[in-house]
Amino acid sequence: MKSRIQRTFEYDTYFWRMTTIGVWISVIVSGILAGLGNPTGIGTLIDLIIYFIINNFVFMIAAVVLATLLSFMYVPVPRLLLGSLVYAGGLVYFILDAQSLSPLFSVVIGFSFPVVGMILGIVVAVYTRSTWKLEKKFIVSLIPISVLFIVTAFIVSGDKSEIQRSFSENDPFEPLQLENPGLMGENEFSFFTFGSGTDKRRSEYGEEVGIVSKSVDASEYITKWSGRKESFWGFDETALPLNGRVWMPEGEKEFPLVLMVHGNHRMEHFSDEGYQYLGELLASRGFIAVSVDQNFLNYSGWSGIPNDDMKMRAWVLMQHLQQIQDYEKEEDNPFYNRINFDQVAIVGHSRGGQAAAMVADYKKWFEEDTTLSGMEDIHIESVVGIAPTDKTVDDERARLEEVNYLLLQGSRDGDVNTFQGDRQYLRSYFYEVSNRFKASVYIAEANHSQFNTDWGRMDMRLPGGIFLNRQQMMNEEAQQEVAKVYISAFLETTLLGQEEYRDLFRDVRYGQDWLPNNQYITRFEDGNYVTFTDFNQSQEEIHYMDGVEVEQEGFHSWDIDRAEDRRDVNKGVNGVEMAWKEEAQFTIELEEDFLAESFSENLDSFQLSLTSLDMEREAREETETPVIEIEMTSDNGEASLVTADPFRPVNFPIETQYTILPWFDDIMRDEKYEESEAPVFQTYEFPMEEFQENNRAFQSENITEITVYISNGPGKIMIDNFGFLMNEQ
Repeated sequence: MKSRIQRTFEYDTYFWRMTTIGVWISVIVSGILAGLGNPTGIGTLIDLIIYFIINNFVFMIAAVVLATLLSFMYVPVPRLLLGSLVYAGGLVYFILDAQSLSPLFSVVIGFSFPVVGMILGIVVAVYTRSTWKLEKKFIVSLIPISVLFIVTAFIVSGDKSEIQRSFSENDPFEPLQLENPGLMGENEFSFFTFGSGTDKRRSEYGEEVGIVSKSVDASEYITKWSGRKESFWGFDETALPLNGRVWMPEGEKEFPLVLMVHGNHRMEHFSDEGYQYLGELLASRGFIAVSVDQNFLNYSGWSGIPNDDMKMRAWVLMQHLQQIQDYEKEEDNPFYNRINFDQVAIVGHSRGGQAAAMVADYKKWFEEDTTLSGMEDIHIESVVGIAPTDKTVDDERARLEEVNYLLLQGSRDGDVNTFQGDRQYLRSYFYEVSNRFKASVYIAEANHSQFNTDWGRMDMRLPGGIFLNRQQMMNEEAQQEVAKVYISAFLETTLLGQEEYRDLFRDVRYGQDWLPNNQYITRFEDGNYVTFTDFNQSQEEIHYMDGVEVEQEGFHSWDIDRAEDRRDVNKGVNGVEMAWKEEAQFTIELEEDFLAESFSENLDSFQLSLTSLDMEREAREETETPVIEIEMTSDNGEASLVTADPFRPVNFPIETQYTILPWFDDIMRDEKYEESEAPVFQTYEFPMEEFQENNRAFQSENITEITVYISNGPGKIMIDNFGFLMNEQ
């Protein structure tokens, strides 16, 4: 044994020892990335020092032990080098596996990364010791360098798929001649904070806090609060603080109240400051904006996440509303007589977006909670979901009734990439004829994190985030500009009655002077919309309104099916899936006097909501996008035909390569990125005035037949619903 130990490094010549240094560097880099992705909260520099010392200590011991074992096995190789490679590969695998990346992906990177370090070490070894002439050194070192260059160039090539931009010079709509809602308004405003006054991590909620708030006891819900979390924050589940950043317009009058809340990010990386750009904008345009701190409910690699965190996010939001309600009654408080509680909106990002919807439907979870008794006096008029989650909480999901809803989502979202908010959009209902509305905006090349200025460009923490493709991603400023325009216009429309902005939600091209020229897929529906059918009543047959019959011709399939996301999960709605080879049509027959009996007001437009399905990229190169035409016939026999293209052409789904290498999409996150396209519904609107202009003899108040022609096959689409939008009330 003594002999084998003494001969452990006999094959590790100077050349291989220098090569081992390259592997050691890969170990250092891996440890740094792991430290940045899993902070302790003490401080970045201290974190890196701790990770560096521990990682190097373990590396040296492990490499020597593995080399010694290889010596006992009489393996005639550079044993220290091989032991170093084994440790480095195991370390990378462990780090990636801890991020819930797939075992196959972790193995691939765990093998590749140390090998890259070894190749660099070989280059260093060649140049530092070899007796070869410089020319020979250059030629030999060129081989590993070329390998790295080719691999890097291959990675950098990435995704080059083109998006179909929404704005062009030939748009049929004139941009709205209104003030850009994304620009700062005329209101002066002040900034202050409210909080516990004892926060040990942030002075703005500690000794520098503007207003002291109460703490709330969440022990009835939270039973998992680790000692590490208590040590970090200085409190436990019995004393959760109510902290908020406030941007308040100047003026002695009541203003609408807007709460903004972040989602689940690393607990040690605070998230509530990331909506300052929205807070300042909204305050300048006449809203009291509050960014709510819920960082203590977020995940930590050291202390986990509290149980019932989704329910707690909604509960803490309501505790904030009640705290502000108390402030509003205190004469010496900045909130005193400044809030209109009939005009309240909640803007939520990620899990915060789901929590915002839960607050609007809070009785489903909190009806027996006596601490929320004041919520009846607070009217949630509007909810904004920014890339929201849509998880089941106590076997329930939020259902919004008579609440305005806006949904924003990026197609390059590497976190909530299944467009979960679309399910909440579908669970938003208007039972009374009204101007309340819901709208959805799917934004090509926008990601998850850039809606928050503190979350960066990666939708995963390090090191996993470096494998995400960011080449075609919108820049942060452009993505936040989209958020500012839409959120501001939505709140001004729904809370301040600025109806002039409503057209922006009906067609994105009305806002082309304000928005980046990107591709947007949008939906719109308001309380003036009446659908002819509800496909959700049955999966066996379609039920139409009384007085409506539909005949189809030319489709080789016409089936009711559930609408699914990119992971084949039900969106919670059915549609009719129709496929055709060249051209097909379906006709909606209306009984005599149907419109007069079913629609109390004049018709504004005919609407249908559809998405393209299952069109392979290779086939598309030779296939044009589908063409849709609508023909209406009135009872006097006069017909009028309108083509969709001038209003909104049917586009193929947005294709997204999520990772730096296409085949990583299949293996990186257990098939999460496997499907490059997601079926996203688009609202197509055909104004009745266009039919009237095309044929003056056509009588829109006496329509008896509507025929939808579909051509340029083969193709497959799904239609979610179709019906009439009445003139606004």
